[in-house]
Amino acid sequence: MSKSADTPITATPNKSATPQVPEPEMLTRNDLTSTTTDKRWKIVGVQPQRGEPMTGVDAREMRVPMYDTEHSRTIRAHEMVHAKVSPTTKQFEKWVKRGYATAGMMVRVEELRVNLLAQQAGFDTITHLSDGSEYLAGQRTADGGDFRSAVADAIAFRACAGYAPYLDGIASKKPDWIEYLNSLAETAETYFRNLLDNEYATPKLHDTHSRLNLCGFGYVESVAKWLEEMVGALTDNPTGEPQKQPEGKDGKPKDGEGEESEEEAKGFTEAGERKLQETKGWNARGKIPKKGRDSMWEELKVSTPALERNVMGAIGRKRVATNVGRSPRRMSRLLTDPERRIFDRTVKGAGGVVLMDTSGSMSLSHDEVMEMVLSAPSALVAQYSGGRTSKPNLYVVANKGKCVKQLPDPNGGNGVDAPAIRWAISKRQRSNSPLIWITDGGVTGKGDSWSEDLVMECIALVKQFGIYTAETPEQAIAMLKGMAKGEKVRSTVPSHLASVYEAHTGHTLTYR
Repeated sequence: MSKSADTPITATPNKSATPQVPEPEMLTRNDLTSTTTDKRWKIVGVQPQRGEPMTGVDAREMRVPMYDTEHSRTIRAHEMVHAKVSPTTKQFEKWVKRGYATAGMMVRVEELRVNLLAQQAGFDTITHLSDGSEYLAGQRTADGGDFRSAVADAIAFRACAGYAPYLDGIASKKPDWIEYLNSLAETAETYFRNLLDNEYATPKLHDTHSRLNLCGFGYVESVAKWLEEMVGALTDNPTGEPQKQPEGKDGKPKDGEGEESEEEAKGFTEAGERKLQETKGWNARGKIPKKGRDSMWEELKVSTPALERNVMGAIGRKRVATNVGRSPRRMSRLLTDPERRIFDRTVKGAGGVVLMDTSGSMSLSHDEVMEMVLSAPSALVAQYSGGRTSKPNLYVVANKGKCVKQLPDPNGGNGVDAPAIRWAISKRQRSNSPLIWITDGGVTGKGDSWSEDLVMECIALVKQFGIYTAETPEQAIAMLKGMAKGEKVRSTVPSHLASVYEAHTGHTLTYR
């Protein structure tokens, strides 16, 4: 899995010197079988240039420069740490499948962990890990407006000589990014250093184990997940760039607008402090989840009962004026409309999907649920509620102008919130079809167990796919009726979702 992201400044090697060959066979691990560890390592000499040094733990191959220079020596140390602690390809696939963080972000955070472990072993990565290309790399990333990549690269460069020139490259194009990048990188580094200093931490930052939750790489996953949450909060705007502090002509915040920026910065700091608290106690056990997100949800079981009752209309359906037709209904437009559009034409909406949380915390009566169904004519309407493995937990109760005569009884719990949302997304008639999630935000998993990670997964889906939310039947009905008239509507953000999001990111949860 591991491939060095940080290679050293090119130095003139002494080609006549005896090649310096690393010996990864001397390293021990607790997660590999004897079949793997009995195999000899293949060592290949390469140039000290970006992209050439690498380590494949499962293939038992290491590509490193063998020159007798401090730069090459530091690269070899970096790759030896990879050989000691980084996941194999199959192990890394399991980490990705857990669903907490993306592969790209975890790879970059792993570079930070490896560099810090190399420092702990006595190698000066701050001086020697750079190849002189970081400044231009920063410029290219900033030119492309890719803040997420800027964060990932800043994390990878944080504990090496390439960090400062990379930020200089960013600053030449996007100076407003620097404070954010520095804060995120500093928090990530401090998180790892706290683990290194915490003698009671379980597992240790360098630990390997056949059980993923006992591997030090679990902390990499944790930091990568947090970074992606923060990037999502900081770039929650149409430009995809972090929020900027408004400035006047003198370069200072405009009157009345500085307080908002100060609050945002305060929230950002608090979110980082919350992350750091995980490592300051006497024992960090339990911070690495044993299971992936998917295994924490109940299995989604969909039922499609008979739809026997007719419902007329469509979400977003409305009449608009036209100059062609049979019955002139808008005679007044003969005097006011140059195009004399005196006829009506019915325009259908984009369809829609309505997903109702009918768990016990919603306390919905049959009449309230049916009123919401009837307020979403011609939409696909489904209700979900988990808690009983022997029964379906999602029912399609209306579709294409028909609905059930009698609503099914809910199971009582949640259990399938994110799987139900994904199902609803897959049922959109078209990409711009409205999707409304009616919920109080009381997200839970198997056994009605609550987890912030599950809540954040649902929030990510809401933000990514432009889902509307309503917290009460009254709010939902008003929203549905507004959509039926073709009006623009706004979501009501459930308090449970808002509180978890603010605790994780330090930002207020907003979406369409």
